[in-house]
Amino acid sequence: MTQDRILDRIKKTLALASNNPSQEEAQAAMLKAQELLAKHGLSMADVQSAQQVETPNVADEMAGTGTTWWEKELSAIIGQNFRCTHYFVPRVGIFFIGLEEDVAIAREIFTYAKESIRTSWKRYRRQEKRKNGLKGELLKGVMNDYITGFLKGLADKFKEQVDRNKWGLVLVKDDLVVQATQAKGLRIVRSKGVRSRGDSAARQAGYREGRNFSDGGPGGTKQIEG
Repeated sequence: MTQDRILDRIKKTLALASNNPSQEEAQAAMLKAQELLAKHGLSMADVQSAQQVETPNVADEMAGTGTTWWEKELSAIIGQNFRCTHYFVPRVGIFFIGLEEDVAIAREIFTYAKESIRTSWKRYRRQEKRKNGLKGELLKGVMNDYITGFLKGLADKFKEQVDRNKWGLVLVKDDLVVQATQAKGLRIVRSKGVRSRGDSAARQAGYREGRNFSDGGPGGTKQIEG
């Protein structure tokens, strides 16, 4: 398959994700983007026609203004799996540093994953409020349990995909990205403890949703591969 063909497939996959009213198909498209990039050992900055040669550009762009603990955790998972460094600026937002096109994809995936978490949590919350009448701090605790499970499931799903396809070396960050990250002088800050209720059912439900993130439902992943 030519590089132009690979680039075309990636663009179509992202278009399917961004313009798809089906949450399941959009989720499948997100994971497919990672698969295509890693499978061919490419960032989109590397995918050029045979007549064009470009020096990859490093981007440092904001992915969102979210300040919740779980958005920060999500950005770490996405950055790791799309060759980007994530960081957070208080009262500003979450950023990714990476090759230009890798950052563009990481931002897209981050946005879709946030919406997926919110949508699945709202569905679970309605279910729990009907059954148990949870509200206030108790409901917040259950939410944190649920989202903790989702993030763990999503991270495990990515790891499973990377291990199965032996993408470890492929996903190593470009030297330019490492240099840009070091120049930024970022400090490692420990996350504050997350208030939870210790609800194992909520955590397991979230974990299942995170693990199913790439399944795509009926006609999902298989349909995208065409």
